[in-house]
Amino acid sequence: MLPPGCPQWEYGAHPDKDTLLGAAQLLLHQDIQSGRLPTEVTVRDSRPIHSRLFRDLAPPGHEYYAGNYRGSHQKCLRKYEVKIVDSITGKVVDDLVGTSPEKVSVEVAKFGSVISKAADDLQKITFASDSDRIIAVVKIACQAFVGFLTVHPFFDGNGHVARALLFVILRPFGYAPLNWTIDPRPPFPTYNDMIYKHRRGEKAPLEQFVLGCIGPA
Repeated sequence: MLPPGCPQWEYGAHPDKDTLLGAAQLLLHQDIQSGRLPTEVTVRDSRPIHSRLFRDLAPPGHEYYAGNYRGSHQKCLRKYEVKIVDSITGKVVDDLVGTSPEKVSVEVAKFGSVISKAADDLQKITFASDSDRIIAVVKIACQAFVGFLTVHPFFDGNGHVARALLFVILRPFGYAPLNWTIDPRPPFPTYNDMIYKHRRGEKAPLEQFVLGCIGPA
């Protein structure tokens, strides 16, 4: 529950969502592909990405919804809990998602440290083949993607930031997804199911999916 005076936020309800988010993601893609968003910095602090994408879509008077984690000092974020529920039944879809607000900043720091080190270590390895290399890169990218979604640090727009992080991690190795973007979400019917399974240790479906749709950046 949000405190009194704190509006719900669904960026998709904004009348200019397509125009504003489309322009923001285009510039973000350009910065990712140009290497202006280094992996080490970006995975440790994704707030600038979230702000860039959503600052013009936040509720009036609550612009801080964009670019700040749940659990931040602002009144409407300090105790904001996240639950992923079915839009029809209202039942919780995945009870592993949504770190408690007071732990978000700590979990994001842990996440950033682990992924940054893993990506840096991969850069130092001489692989026996290109296929071995790309498999190793995709494993780290998927780990980051699902790990971020599990913490769910933002009020809304977590999927967009998770996809951006995946792009950021792939880019230094010369790869990028070829048939999906930050917005809209990938139009594949098994998308949510693959994330759900990866979160529970069944990693192959998502990794194979990403392997099948990436190419030269």
